[in-house]
Order: sequence, then structure tokens, then C-alpha cells
Amino acid sequence: MKEKILILNPGSTSTKIAMYRRTEKLWQENIEHDPELIKNYPTIYAQLDMRLKTILESVQGHAFPKRLTVCQ
Repeated sequence: MKEKILILNPGSTSTKIAMYRRTEKLWQENIEHDPELIKNYPTIYAQLDMRLKTILESVQGHAFPKRLTVCQ
């Protein structure tokens, strides 16, 4: 099976991400968000587009394709 699973853990000022193939962790990263930028959003849900952009940049930096299926 070639499918990979991207795990996301959004925190108050960071987003932890990890890529797995079944139970094998391929990589993990902690993305720190500027606290001043975070203040502009009333809820974590309002941060979705901003966080998604940084997540996609990180995934692409790990040589994964741009095409991802996003489930919300």
C-alpha cells in the first residue's frame, strides 16, 4: 500500500505534523506560528487557511507531491 497518512495536531501557537506509511513514521515537524499573527484570528477554526498553507509548504518541502486529499 502506497498511501500515506498526514497527522495534524494544531496547538495554540504551533502545528505538529507527521507523515506515516501504515505504522512507520516517515517524518515529523513542529511548525511555529507567530503569536502576533495568531492574535488576528478569533478561533482556531478561523486559522484554517493560514495553517493549511504552512502545512502544504512543509509537506512539499519533504518532496511530496502537491496533490493531497484534504479531509475536514
